[in-house]
Amino acid sequence: MDNIDLLNNVNIWDKEIILYGDEKIRNDIEYLFKSRGLNIRSCDINDDVCFIETNRSDRLIVLCRKAKDETFEVHAKELGMKQGEHYLYAKDFFLYYDPIFLERKNKKLAVWGTGACANELWEILNQRGLASEIAFYIDNAEGKNMFRGKQVLNPMEIKNRCDIYIIVATREFQWDIYQQLNEYGFQRKKDYVHYNVIARDYGKLLEKACFTEEQYPYFCHRPFGYCDVIGDHLYLCCPDFLPISAGSMQFEPFMDCWNSYIAHILRLSIVNGSFAFCNKQYCDLFDFHKITSTREELKANYEKSPLEHPNTLMVGIDHSCNLRCPSCRKEVYVAAADERKELDRRAEDLLENVLPYVNRLWLAGSGEVFFSKTYRKILADRRCKQRSSISILSNGVLFDEDNWKLLEDACYESIEVAVSMDGMKNETIEKLRRGASAQKLKRNLEFLGRLRKQGKIQRLFLSCVVQADNIAELQELLNYCQDIGVDKIQFLKLKDNGAYADNDDQFDEVSVFDDEGRIKKRFKPYFTEELLFHSLADWFNSSDVLQAEKKPRLDIYDTF
Repeated sequence: MDNIDLLNNVNIWDKEIILYGDEKIRNDIEYLFKSRGLNIRSCDINDDVCFIETNRSDRLIVLCRKAKDETFEVHAKELGMKQGEHYLYAKDFFLYYDPIFLERKNKKLAVWGTGACANELWEILNQRGLASEIAFYIDNAEGKNMFRGKQVLNPMEIKNRCDIYIIVATREFQWDIYQQLNEYGFQRKKDYVHYNVIARDYGKLLEKACFTEEQYPYFCHRPFGYCDVIGDHLYLCCPDFLPISAGSMQFEPFMDCWNSYIAHILRLSIVNGSFAFCNKQYCDLFDFHKITSTREELKANYEKSPLEHPNTLMVGIDHSCNLRCPSCRKEVYVAAADERKELDRRAEDLLENVLPYVNRLWLAGSGEVFFSKTYRKILADRRCKQRSSISILSNGVLFDEDNWKLLEDACYESIEVAVSMDGMKNETIEKLRRGASAQKLKRNLEFLGRLRKQGKIQRLFLSCVVQADNIAELQELLNYCQDIGVDKIQFLKLKDNGAYADNDDQFDEVSVFDDEGRIKKRFKPYFTEELLFHSLADWFNSSDVLQAEKKPRLDIYDTF
């Protein structure tokens, strides 16, 4: 049956929804939809409830099968049951996992905006058979009466209306419009949503999460208590490991992204054991060569819910940095004044609604903490200073005594520091950390080492991207760090980011690992037993291929 017909014919809010068929898919759908307020229950495959009172208009059977079930269809036809009226396949039911259904419910649909974004939204809704449901448009601009054949209303005409659900279709003025809507009595996620949220293809993601054949005997806590904010996007793990954004702070507040529809799907991929969206080659926790898991082991995971706020937050909202390391970027980047206004808005959201509640705060996951004006503003804010702890991730070049004083004066009870340094020889450092002074970096690192020995820093880590140019220096780097007081060096695989993003040949030349994640033959002699089992060495996401000990993380959520 055509998807458009399905969406137009079935009102899920008027139905008792019965899940019938494969146990895993039933569990998946129940995990997703039950919290959304639907009248939904799961039915065992041996239960004949689906074939009792079959023509009830207030009941909808969701057939939890990956493929067509001809036996069910024949039996259903004999009983007068019709697809799209009395039953749906799971793939079709996935189409209802969308705010335009689960939040709008039976309200009229309106769109705020009559520009390019509104046209883009119309195309998206038209593909889903929903463009005709737009009742009218709204716009602050004067003189607009009609748009795509529908009336354009002035915002004052919708004040205090409770019968409409509004999609905000703009990329520039959304926060001003949200403020107007709030003043008019509308509530976010109940009465309005940004079109970027509507544009996500939830159905395709659900098919991947629910229909994959692989199941792994692991449970990962990170998506339930860790968040990495890179630019405007929220990731529920390091984005190299789980590369799908849970939401954008450009269009939604942090907490809406943390609890978004996408976030729920990503967490489902963990509870059902599929790990469908994870970059398994780069994961630092699990060996994904194992594909074994019993139903009993997995069923308990469906009770897992995310923490109200992340336990660990890695803030990387500003890409501004004093260096241009080829493993990260092509050139030095400094946020312009107009961009800083948006960065400061995101920072204020975090300071007010998130930072007071997270256990471990890392500054900064992107850019340089002591170079970015936005990060320095966060560090100077009383709400940050009131925290009992802070964790600093820096390239080290600016981490001198003056910038240490910014932290010392805040009187944190606990300070953790991680410094990035990709080599030991000065010429190697300055090649791989372009713009850095190797001597200054080492001087600052040795200063931090003294603070560690004095107990003023609770943990001191080093982060090193392993590559062809520094592979011969890793043993010397380990010995040096041990002498100055570093607790651990985390060795990372080189990614095809930054200067290597558009040059596969150059990346292949500098990468120590091949496309399958194995060590290239010419680099194997460097990985001696002394290097692999050094007490400071944490081989992170290379531990399995190197057959090295997996070092414990700071807690079940953190990546350090």
